[in-house]
Amino acid sequence: MDQVLALMREAASRMTGAACPAVSRKGRGNFVTQADLAVQEFLRGALQERFPDYGFFSEEQENQADFSRPVWILDPIDGTANFVAGYGHSAISLALYQEGAVSFGAVYNPFSGEMFHAGRGKGAFCNGAPIRAEHGAALPDALIELGTMPYYKDRAAEVGRLTEELLLAAGDIRRGGSAALAFCYTAAGRTGAMLEGLLQPWDYAAGLLIAEEAGAETGDWAGRPLDPRKPSAVLAADKRIFAEVLAIIQKIRKE
Repeated sequence: MDQVLALMREAASRMTGAACPAVSRKGRGNFVTQADLAVQEFLRGALQERFPDYGFFSEEQENQADFSRPVWILDPIDGTANFVAGYGHSAISLALYQEGAVSFGAVYNPFSGEMFHAGRGKGAFCNGAPIRAEHGAALPDALIELGTMPYYKDRAAEVGRLTEELLLAAGDIRRGGSAALAFCYTAAGRTGAMLEGLLQPWDYAAGLLIAEEAGAETGDWAGRPLDPRKPSAVLAADKRIFAEVLAIIQKIRKE
């Protein structure tokens, strides 16, 4: 898949070359830019040329994927609000789903130059170096990244309670604004866990495989395996603290 990683790096020029991106609004705090569309169209064309029998499923494309065949799952810019604000913490997220699972995933942040990728059964890597989801801290000292579900304001109280409970239980909390990168940071041991109450397949399919191949434990908020074809609540964590974080989530959900 080296050619796919090269295509992602090439596609990133459509992001970094957009100093003042043209912006449309899909909803409150939910944007799409010309850079999103440019990255999507470049990768769709390049991938279809090289893999003509594969399907294509993307955030900025209205379609229903046929998962009976291999399907690319793309978020052309994960962290679009960050991108619009010039925050420098956004990524291209690309996964390949086939034979009932994600077989390949890559997340590229052109602003940091970090390319995370994984192949099923082949391990996880950042810029070619192996990574492990070993934060090195028990929960009272761990950093936890909590996604705030900004498109679902009706769940703000739930996010507030999770923030309170996690801040009391853990060392500190973080909010980066890119779910794909949040998975990768847990995979690399930079955070002990990441969680968010609702993500779309393109938000987490690639990051999920990267985290799992790095040794993280993953699941939805009931502790069940994730199905990257469907929207879901997500949790990925160092195996030593997964159960503790899940217990906090489930306590809040019962309130």
